[in-house]
Amino acid sequence: MPFSLVNRFKRKALRVIADFLSNEEVEDIKEVYAKIYTDNDGIVSTEELKVGLQNFNSQLAKSEVQMLIEAVDMN
Repeated sequence: MPFSLVNRFKRKALRVIADFLSNEEVEDIKEVYAKIYTDNDGIVSTEELKVGLQNFNSQLAKSEVQMLIEAVDMN
């Protein structure tokens, strides 16, 4: 499957998931996002994401954090 179709599918799948979240769950996600996104430059950097993941879940090993970063890294 071409990358553009996969990317479009991911966006639509996330939209469907978001439609089923409660307002409280959405607010929780926004709160976590605001804590991770610290420099307000328009992009959540991999460094911000690493620090955020380690701060919110100290049980994650560095290798697990790296694996998550690689899974979501688009740029």
